[in-house]
Amino acid sequence: MEKKSSTKDFVAYIIVMKLSLIIPIYKAEPFLPRLFENIEAQGLFLDDEELGEVIFVNDESPDSSAEVIEEYRKKHPNWVRLISQKNQGQHIARNTGIFVAKGDYIAFMDQDDAYTLGGLSILLDTALKNDVDIVRGCAKWPEDESFLDWKTYLNDKLEGVTRYNGWDFIIRTNGLCYTTMVWCSVYRRKFIIENNILFPKDVRYFEDGAYNWELMLHNPSVVTISNIVYLWIQRPQSESHNDSMDHRARRESMAEQLAVFMLGLYRNYETNVALPLAIKLMLKEVYYWTCYKYLGTLVKFRGLTKGEIEPTIKRLKEEGVYPYPHKFPRDLPEGYPTSLRYRIMWRLMSYEWILKLMLRLRTRKVPLNLPNKK
Repeated sequence: MEKKSSTKDFVAYIIVMKLSLIIPIYKAEPFLPRLFENIEAQGLFLDDEELGEVIFVNDESPDSSAEVIEEYRKKHPNWVRLISQKNQGQHIARNTGIFVAKGDYIAFMDQDDAYTLGGLSILLDTALKNDVDIVRGCAKWPEDESFLDWKTYLNDKLEGVTRYNGWDFIIRTNGLCYTTMVWCSVYRRKFIIENNILFPKDVRYFEDGAYNWELMLHNPSVVTISNIVYLWIQRPQSESHNDSMDHRARRESMAEQLAVFMLGLYRNYETNVALPLAIKLMLKEVYYWTCYKYLGTLVKFRGLTKGEIEPTIKRLKEEGVYPYPHKFPRDLPEGYPTSLRYRIMWRLMSYEWILKLMLRLRTRKVPLNLPNKK
Protein backbone atom coordinates (compact mmCIF):
# COMPACT_ATOMS: atom_id res chain seq x y z
CA MET A 1 0.00 0.00 0.00
CA GLU A 2 1.31 3.44 -0.89
CA LYS A 3 1.23 6.47 1.33
CA LYS A 4 -0.23 9.80 0.37
CA SER A 5 2.07 11.88 -1.81
CA SER A 6 3.04 15.42 -0.90
CA THR A 7 2.72 18.38 -3.24
CA LYS A 8 6.47 18.06 -3.94
CA ASP A 9 5.66 14.88 -5.86
CA PHE A 10 3.32 16.75 -8.20
CA VAL A 11 5.79 16.69 -11.09
CA ALA A 12 8.18 14.07 -9.78
CA TYR A 13 7.05 11.21 -12.01
CA ILE A 14 8.16 10.61 -15.57
CA ILE A 15 5.06 10.11 -17.68
CA VAL A 16 5.30 6.58 -19.01
CA MET A 17 1.68 5.62 -19.63
CA LYS A 18 -1.38 6.89 -21.40
CA LEU A 19 -4.06 7.06 -18.70
CA SER A 20 -4.49 7.33 -14.93
CA LEU A 21 -7.99 6.51 -13.70
CA ILE A 22 -8.60 8.04 -10.25
CA ILE A 23 -11.33 6.56 -8.00
CA PRO A 24 -12.02 7.96 -4.50
CA ILE A 25 -13.07 5.18 -2.12
CA TYR A 26 -15.39 5.48 0.89
CA LYS A 27 -17.75 2.71 2.02
CA ALA A 28 -17.23 1.14 -1.38
CA GLU A 29 -17.21 -2.54 -0.40
CA PRO A 30 -20.65 -3.43 -1.89
CA PHE A 31 -19.69 -1.91 -5.26
CA LEU A 32 -16.18 -3.31 -5.68
CA PRO A 33 -16.95 -6.58 -7.55
CA ARG A 34 -18.85 -4.75 -10.29
CA LEU A 35 -16.30 -1.94 -10.28
CA PHE A 36 -13.39 -4.34 -10.84
CA GLU A 37 -15.29 -6.10 -13.63
CA ASN A 38 -16.12 -2.82 -15.34
CA ILE A 39 -12.53 -1.54 -15.16
CA GLU A 40 -11.10 -4.74 -16.63
CA ALA A 41 -13.63 -4.71 -19.47
CA GLN A 42 -12.26 -1.35 -20.72
CA GLY A 43 -9.18 -3.16 -22.06
CA LEU A 44 -6.79 -0.38 -21.05
CA PHE A 45 -5.32 -1.98 -17.96
CA LEU A 46 -3.23 -5.06 -18.76
CA ASP A 47 -0.79 -7.01 -16.62
CA ASP A 48 1.83 -7.24 -19.36
CA GLU A 49 1.67 -3.63 -20.62
CA GLU A 50 1.77 -0.21 -18.99
CA LEU A 51 -1.06 1.33 -20.99
CA GLY A 52 -2.71 2.73 -17.90
CA GLU A 53 -3.14 2.61 -14.15
CA VAL A 54 -6.05 2.68 -11.71
CA ILE A 55 -5.46 4.74 -8.57
CA PHE A 56 -7.83 3.90 -5.71
CA VAL A 57 -7.69 6.65 -3.08
CA ASN A 58 -8.96 5.33 0.24
CA ASP A 59 -10.53 8.27 2.10
CA GLU A 60 -10.26 6.46 5.46
CA SER A 61 -13.20 4.20 4.64
CA PRO A 62 -14.60 2.54 7.80
CA ASP A 63 -15.44 -0.74 6.04
CA SER A 64 -13.15 -3.35 4.46
CA SER A 65 -12.78 -1.55 1.12
CA ALA A 66 -9.02 -1.03 1.51
CA GLU A 67 -8.42 -4.69 2.36
CA VAL A 68 -10.45 -5.86 -0.65
CA ILE A 69 -8.60 -3.49 -2.98
CA GLU A 70 -5.25 -4.54 -1.52
CA GLU A 71 -5.99 -8.17 -2.44
CA TYR A 72 -6.98 -6.99 -5.91
CA ARG A 73 -3.75 -5.00 -6.18
CA LYS A 74 -1.70 -8.10 -5.37
CA LYS A 75 -3.27 -9.81 -8.38
CA HIS A 76 -2.56 -6.85 -10.68
CA PRO A 77 0.48 -5.02 -9.23
CA ASN A 78 1.42 -3.59 -12.63
CA TRP A 79 -1.58 -1.26 -12.87
CA VAL A 80 -3.52 -1.20 -9.58
CA ARG A 81 -2.43 1.35 -6.95
CA LEU A 82 -3.92 1.97 -3.50
CA ILE A 83 -3.29 5.31 -1.78
CA SER A 84 -4.59 6.02 1.72
CA GLN A 85 -5.34 9.40 3.28
CA LYS A 86 -7.14 10.77 6.32
CA ASN A 87 -10.82 11.40 5.70
CA GLN A 88 -11.03 14.71 3.83
CA GLY A 89 -13.72 14.15 1.23
CA GLN A 90 -13.95 13.07 -2.37
CA HIS A 91 -12.55 16.32 -3.76
CA ILE A 92 -9.30 16.04 -1.78
CA ALA A 93 -9.06 12.34 -2.68
CA ARG A 94 -9.14 13.37 -6.34
CA ASN A 95 -6.33 15.85 -5.73
CA THR A 96 -4.31 13.12 -4.05
CA GLY A 97 -4.77 11.01 -7.17
CA ILE A 98 -3.66 13.88 -9.40
CA PHE A 99 -0.47 14.30 -7.36
CA VAL A 100 0.68 10.72 -7.89
CA ALA A 101 -0.71 10.02 -11.38
CA LYS A 102 1.71 8.95 -14.11
CA GLY A 103 -0.54 9.03 -17.15
CA ASP A 104 -0.58 11.47 -20.04
CA TYR A 105 -4.31 11.80 -19.35
CA ILE A 106 -6.36 11.62 -16.17
CA ALA A 107 -9.93 10.38 -15.74
CA PHE A 108 -12.15 10.47 -12.64
CA MET A 109 -14.66 7.75 -11.74
CA ASP A 110 -17.08 7.37 -8.83
CA GLN A 111 -17.02 4.07 -6.97
CA ASP A 112 -20.66 3.14 -7.63
CA ASP A 113 -20.83 4.08 -11.32
CA ALA A 114 -19.73 2.36 -14.54
CA TYR A 115 -18.26 3.13 -17.94
CA THR A 116 -20.07 1.86 -20.98
CA LEU A 117 -18.28 -0.98 -22.73
CA GLY A 118 -15.42 0.72 -24.54
CA GLY A 119 -16.41 4.17 -23.25
CA LEU A 120 -13.14 4.98 -21.52
CA SER A 121 -11.15 3.74 -24.52
CA ILE A 122 -13.07 6.07 -26.84
CA LEU A 123 -12.34 9.06 -24.60
CA LEU A 124 -8.63 8.27 -24.52
CA ASP A 125 -8.35 7.41 -28.22
CA THR A 126 -10.09 10.67 -29.14
CA ALA A 127 -7.74 12.67 -26.92
CA LEU A 128 -4.65 11.06 -28.43
CA LYS A 129 -5.80 11.33 -32.04
CA ASN A 130 -6.82 14.98 -31.71
CA ASP A 131 -4.01 15.99 -29.32
CA VAL A 132 -6.33 18.04 -27.08
CA ASP A 133 -6.39 18.94 -23.39
CA ILE A 134 -9.93 17.70 -22.66
CA VAL A 135 -12.36 15.24 -24.23
CA ARG A 136 -15.94 15.22 -22.94
CA GLY A 137 -18.40 12.45 -23.67
CA CYS A 138 -22.05 11.96 -22.73
CA ALA A 139 -23.48 10.24 -19.65
CA LYS A 140 -26.67 8.28 -19.14
CA TRP A 141 -28.72 8.08 -15.97
CA PRO A 142 -30.21 4.56 -15.83
CA GLU A 143 -33.65 4.61 -14.21
CA ASP A 144 -33.12 1.38 -12.30
CA GLU A 145 -31.04 2.22 -9.22
CA SER A 146 -29.83 -1.38 -9.04
CA PHE A 147 -28.70 -1.21 -12.67
CA LEU A 148 -25.95 -3.74 -13.39
CA ASP A 149 -26.18 -4.51 -17.10
CA TRP A 150 -23.60 -1.97 -18.27
CA LYS A 151 -22.50 -4.36 -21.02
CA THR A 152 -25.62 -3.51 -23.01
CA TYR A 153 -24.12 -0.05 -23.62
CA LEU A 154 -21.54 -0.46 -26.37
CA ASN A 155 -19.22 2.02 -28.06
CA ASP A 156 -18.10 0.38 -31.29
CA LYS A 157 -17.55 3.57 -33.25
CA LEU A 158 -17.27 7.31 -32.81
CA GLU A 159 -20.51 9.08 -33.71
CA GLY A 160 -19.47 12.72 -33.82
CA VAL A 161 -16.70 15.09 -32.79
CA THR A 162 -16.86 18.85 -32.14
CA ARG A 163 -13.78 20.93 -31.33
CA TYR A 164 -13.66 24.09 -29.18
CA ASN A 165 -11.31 26.12 -27.10
CA GLY A 166 -12.33 26.52 -23.47
CA TRP A 167 -13.82 29.99 -23.87
CA ASP A 168 -15.90 28.95 -26.87
CA PHE A 169 -17.07 25.92 -24.89
CA ILE A 170 -18.37 28.15 -22.09
CA ILE A 171 -20.21 30.45 -24.51
CA ARG A 172 -21.68 27.79 -26.79
CA THR A 173 -22.89 25.65 -23.89
CA ASN A 174 -24.15 28.68 -21.93
CA GLY A 175 -21.91 27.91 -18.98
CA LEU A 176 -22.93 24.27 -18.81
CA CYS A 177 -19.40 23.46 -17.62
CA TYR A 178 -20.54 24.70 -14.22
CA THR A 179 -22.97 21.83 -13.72
CA THR A 180 -21.41 19.00 -15.73
CA MET A 181 -19.47 16.45 -13.73
CA VAL A 182 -15.85 15.45 -14.19
CA TRP A 183 -16.42 11.75 -14.68
CA CYS A 184 -17.39 11.68 -18.37
CA SER A 185 -14.11 13.29 -19.49
CA VAL A 186 -10.38 12.77 -19.78
CA TYR A 187 -7.98 15.60 -18.96
CA ARG A 188 -4.40 16.13 -20.09
CA ARG A 189 -2.29 15.81 -16.95
CA LYS A 190 0.34 18.27 -18.17
CA PHE A 191 -2.30 20.99 -18.64
CA ILE A 192 -3.60 20.45 -15.09
CA ILE A 193 -0.08 20.55 -13.61
CA GLU A 194 1.16 23.58 -15.54
CA ASN A 195 -1.92 25.61 -14.58
CA ASN A 196 -2.11 24.21 -11.03
CA ILE A 197 -5.80 23.35 -11.37
CA LEU A 198 -6.91 21.34 -8.35
CA PHE A 199 -10.29 20.80 -6.75
CA PRO A 200 -10.79 23.75 -4.34
CA LYS A 201 -10.26 22.45 -0.81
CA ASP A 202 -13.13 24.42 0.76
CA VAL A 203 -15.77 23.57 -1.85
CA ARG A 204 -17.66 20.34 -1.20
CA TYR A 205 -20.92 21.24 -2.94
CA PHE A 206 -20.82 21.32 -6.76
CA GLU A 207 -17.05 20.92 -6.56
CA ASP A 208 -17.12 19.36 -10.04
CA GLY A 209 -18.67 22.50 -11.48
CA ALA A 210 -16.23 24.78 -9.65
CA TYR A 211 -13.34 22.70 -10.99
CA ASN A 212 -14.64 22.72 -14.57
CA TRP A 213 -15.26 26.47 -14.50
CA GLU A 214 -11.67 27.17 -13.48
CA LEU A 215 -10.37 24.63 -15.97
CA MET A 216 -12.29 26.11 -18.93
CA LEU A 217 -11.27 29.65 -18.00
CA HIS A 218 -7.66 28.60 -18.66
CA ASN A 219 -8.81 28.14 -22.27
CA PRO A 220 -7.81 24.52 -22.95
CA SER A 221 -8.37 22.75 -26.25
CA VAL A 222 -11.60 20.74 -25.98
CA VAL A 223 -13.27 18.02 -28.04
CA THR A 224 -16.81 16.83 -27.31
CA ILE A 225 -18.19 13.53 -28.57
CA SER A 226 -21.78 12.32 -28.75
CA ASN A 227 -21.05 8.80 -27.50
CA ILE A 228 -22.51 7.70 -24.17
CA VAL A 229 -19.35 6.81 -22.26
CA TYR A 230 -20.47 6.84 -18.62
CA LEU A 231 -23.37 5.50 -16.53
CA TRP A 232 -24.28 7.53 -13.47
CA ILE A 233 -26.08 5.27 -11.01
CA GLN A 234 -28.35 7.48 -8.91
CA ARG A 235 -28.82 6.02 -5.45
CA PRO A 236 -31.39 7.74 -3.18
CA GLN A 237 -29.20 7.05 -0.13
CA SER A 238 -26.14 8.71 -1.64
CA GLU A 239 -24.91 12.10 -0.46
CA SER A 240 -26.00 13.89 -3.63
CA HIS A 241 -29.47 12.31 -3.81
CA ASN A 242 -30.55 11.87 -0.21
CA ASP A 243 -33.55 14.14 0.27
CA SER A 244 -33.84 13.87 4.04
CA MET A 245 -33.88 17.23 5.80
CA ASP A 246 -30.55 16.82 7.57
CA HIS A 247 -28.76 15.61 4.44
CA ARG A 248 -30.16 18.40 2.27
CA ALA A 249 -29.30 21.05 4.84
CA ARG A 250 -25.79 19.73 5.36
CA ARG A 251 -25.18 19.51 1.63
CA GLU A 252 -26.72 22.81 0.61
CA SER A 253 -25.23 24.78 3.49
CA MET A 254 -21.89 24.17 1.79
CA ALA A 255 -23.08 26.59 -0.88
CA GLU A 256 -21.48 29.45 1.07
CA GLN A 257 -18.01 28.11 0.24
CA LEU A 258 -19.09 27.72 -3.38
CA ALA A 259 -20.32 31.33 -3.48
CA VAL A 260 -17.04 32.59 -2.03
CA PHE A 261 -15.09 30.53 -4.57
CA MET A 262 -17.15 31.78 -7.53
CA LEU A 263 -16.73 35.37 -6.30
CA GLY A 264 -12.95 34.86 -6.23
CA LEU A 265 -13.04 33.38 -9.72
CA TYR A 266 -15.08 36.32 -11.02
CA ARG A 267 -12.73 38.88 -9.42
CA ASN A 268 -9.71 37.10 -10.88
CA TYR A 269 -11.09 37.35 -14.41
CA GLU A 270 -13.20 40.54 -14.47
CA THR A 271 -10.14 42.63 -15.38
CA ASN A 272 -8.90 40.18 -18.01
CA VAL A 273 -9.20 42.23 -21.19
CA ALA A 274 -8.90 39.13 -23.40
CA LEU A 275 -11.81 37.28 -21.77
CA PRO A 276 -15.05 37.79 -23.73
CA LEU A 277 -17.62 40.01 -22.04
CA ALA A 278 -20.26 37.29 -22.38
CA ILE A 279 -18.21 35.00 -20.13
CA LYS A 280 -17.63 37.74 -17.56
CA LEU A 281 -21.38 38.37 -17.36
CA MET A 282 -22.04 34.64 -17.08
CA LEU A 283 -19.48 34.30 -14.28
CA LYS A 284 -21.06 37.21 -12.42
CA GLU A 285 -24.56 35.78 -12.72
CA VAL A 286 -23.48 32.31 -11.58
CA TYR A 287 -21.73 33.91 -8.61
CA TYR A 288 -24.92 35.80 -7.66
CA TRP A 289 -26.94 32.59 -8.06
CA THR A 290 -24.70 30.71 -5.64
CA CYS A 291 -25.18 33.55 -3.11
CA TYR A 292 -28.95 33.23 -3.45
CA LYS A 293 -28.82 29.44 -3.07
CA TYR A 294 -26.87 29.72 0.17
CA LEU A 295 -29.28 32.27 1.66
CA GLY A 296 -32.19 30.09 0.58
CA THR A 297 -30.58 27.22 2.47
CA LEU A 298 -30.47 29.26 5.65
CA VAL A 299 -34.09 30.32 5.28
CA LYS A 300 -35.58 27.00 4.19
CA PHE A 301 -33.49 24.24 5.71
CA ARG A 302 -30.88 25.01 8.31
CA GLY A 303 -32.19 28.03 10.12
CA LEU A 304 -30.17 30.15 12.56
CA THR A 305 -30.41 30.91 16.23
CA LYS A 306 -31.38 34.51 17.04
CA GLY A 307 -27.82 35.31 18.02
CA GLU A 308 -26.43 33.98 14.73
CA ILE A 309 -28.44 36.13 12.33
CA GLU A 310 -26.58 39.45 12.59
CA PRO A 311 -23.04 37.93 12.70
CA THR A 312 -23.86 35.71 9.72
CA ILE A 313 -25.05 38.60 7.55
CA LYS A 314 -22.04 40.67 8.64
CA ARG A 315 -19.69 37.85 7.65
CA LEU A 316 -21.40 37.40 4.27
CA LYS A 317 -20.99 41.11 3.58
CA GLU A 318 -17.29 40.91 4.45
CA GLU A 319 -16.89 37.90 2.14
CA GLY A 320 -18.71 39.71 -0.67
CA VAL A 321 -21.49 37.12 -0.80
CA TYR A 322 -24.22 39.60 0.18
CA PRO A 323 -26.00 41.71 -0.91
CA TYR A 324 -26.67 40.60 -4.47
CA PRO A 325 -28.69 42.63 -7.02
CA HIS A 326 -32.48 42.93 -6.88
CA LYS A 327 -32.70 42.05 -10.57
CA PHE A 328 -32.95 38.35 -11.43
CA PRO A 329 -30.12 37.16 -13.76
CA ARG A 330 -31.11 37.53 -17.39
CA ASP A 331 -29.24 34.58 -18.85
CA LEU A 332 -28.65 31.82 -16.31
CA PRO A 333 -26.80 28.72 -17.54
CA GLU A 334 -28.81 25.70 -18.59
CA GLY A 335 -30.27 23.73 -15.70
CA TYR A 336 -30.90 26.69 -13.38
CA PRO A 337 -34.53 27.27 -12.25
CA THR A 338 -36.09 30.43 -13.65
CA SER A 339 -39.70 30.10 -12.52
CA LEU A 340 -41.76 32.94 -11.06
CA ARG A 341 -41.33 31.45 -7.59
CA TYR A 342 -37.55 31.74 -7.84
CA ARG A 343 -37.79 35.25 -9.24
CA ILE A 344 -39.97 36.39 -6.34
CA MET A 345 -37.75 34.77 -3.71
CA TRP A 346 -34.69 36.28 -5.40
CA ARG A 347 -36.17 39.75 -5.12
CA LEU A 348 -37.35 39.33 -1.51
CA MET A 349 -34.06 38.04 -0.14
CA SER A 350 -32.11 40.78 -1.88
CA TYR A 351 -33.60 43.20 0.71
CA GLU A 352 -31.70 42.83 3.97
CA TRP A 353 -34.62 43.65 6.26
CA ILE A 354 -36.82 41.02 4.55
CA LEU A 355 -34.03 38.45 4.74
CA LYS A 356 -33.62 39.12 8.48
CA LEU A 357 -37.37 38.77 8.97
CA MET A 358 -37.36 35.46 7.11
CA LEU A 359 -34.48 34.18 9.22
CA ARG A 360 -36.20 35.21 12.45
CA LEU A 361 -39.37 33.41 11.38
CA ARG A 362 -37.31 30.31 10.63
CA THR A 363 -35.13 30.52 13.73
CA ARG A 364 -33.88 27.08 14.71
CA LYS A 365 -35.50 25.87 17.92
CA VAL A 366 -34.60 22.16 17.82
CA PRO A 367 -31.47 20.28 16.71
CA LEU A 368 -31.41 19.72 12.98
CA ASN A 369 -30.07 16.16 13.00
CA LEU A 370 -33.20 14.54 14.35
CA PRO A 371 -34.30 11.18 12.90
CA ASN A 372 -36.50 11.51 9.82
CA LYS A 373 -40.22 11.23 10.39
CA LYS A 374 -41.71 8.03 9.03
